[in-house]
Amino acid sequence: MGLDVFIEDANGSAYPKSATMTCGSTNLVEAIEETVTANASGLNYDEETGQYTYVWKTSKDWAGGCRQLVVKLRDGETYRAYFQFA
Repeated sequence: MGLDVFIEDANGSAYPKSATMTCGSTNLVEAIEETVTANASGLNYDEETGQYTYVWKTSKDWAGGCRQLVVKLRDGETYRAYFQFA
């Protein structure tokens, strides 16, 4: 398995992306902001477990709010995770 698993949108911006959302909602939102990795190797793959780990930066400005992280993969799958920031 390699690390080149994310796709780009029609405008050429890369996934994963995130967007502000209403807390408590699971409505789909259009992810408008590309994420920033926490280090040079934000995506890692563990061959032993077969799992990917993605570490991204969050902003202190997000405190008290909620966001949806959207990951779109080259195999056509889309995954969403919901976060509430204290």
